[in-house]
Amino acid sequence: MAGVLRGVTYFDEVIAFFKDNYDELAPAFVKAKNLPVQINNDSKKEILNMHDAFVGELKVAFSAALGKDRLYHKPCGFLNDQQIWMMGVQLNYLIDTCLRFSHADFMKALKLDLGPILGDLGLWSLKCLQDQAKENGENELKKKYAAAHEIVEKYLENGFDTLSNEKKYHMMNKFSPKKCPDQQIKRETIRHLYSWNHYAPIEWFNFQRRQEAEIKIIKEGKAQIGKLCSACQSPEGSTIKHKVCSACKTRFYCSTDCQRADWNNGHKAECKEIQKKQKK
Repeated sequence: MAGVLRGVTYFDEVIAFFKDNYDELAPAFVKAKNLPVQINNDSKKEILNMHDAFVGELKVAFSAALGKDRLYHKPCGFLNDQQIWMMGVQLNYLIDTCLRFSHADFMKALKLDLGPILGDLGLWSLKCLQDQAKENGENELKKKYAAAHEIVEKYLENGFDTLSNEKKYHMMNKFSPKKCPDQQIKRETIRHLYSWNHYAPIEWFNFQRRQEAEIKIIKEGKAQIGKLCSACQSPEGSTIKHKVCSACKTRFYCSTDCQRADWNNGHKAECKEIQKKQKK
């Protein structure tokens, strides 16, 4: 369950584990959720259904948050199934270490290290962990999750505008060196750093390069947003005009091969989400 709440998606395993260890786990589940049911043979099916529903709600919320991150091209949306463990590692890194950073070190961690949790899935995980800490009576841990949640929320609202202000950073982070000087941690002293900058897939860097190229072209007045090929990033010329995706109208391609490659590389799912948003 700790893995699930940190974004590691073993929902089915949680359900199976609960069923296999029902006698030991049912009392803890009933107590934690304050369920009005007695534990006996007659109530076993009811409790199992309640647990399935509880995990099912988590799965739906997780999927919605991850889908939003993918739609808006946030770093977490670029994680593959083999990299999902980074959510748990980075949440621990944020809570146990980054909250103790100086402002300069914290800004460096935001820009280089913490990409996957700077999104809706990060917010979802921190809210779940905050609720769990509250249930367990872990007040200090709850405060840490709350501080981290506010920081990620501010980042999603206005990027680095608020967090780059050192005074506002210390106001949000009750665990910073200004508040707890004897517990400061320096980023340079961390021996094993699972930074997003080191583990991000090539698709993330391609996306960044495409964004930078689009911004450069706009500044130079040579084209408008969206006039780069979404697969190979080649710009339109005076004689060659890119074709737009006929479904979502947001992606452009210089050739059929590029359109097919981008479709197989993720636009197939993304296209449907964009169309849903356009209809709202």
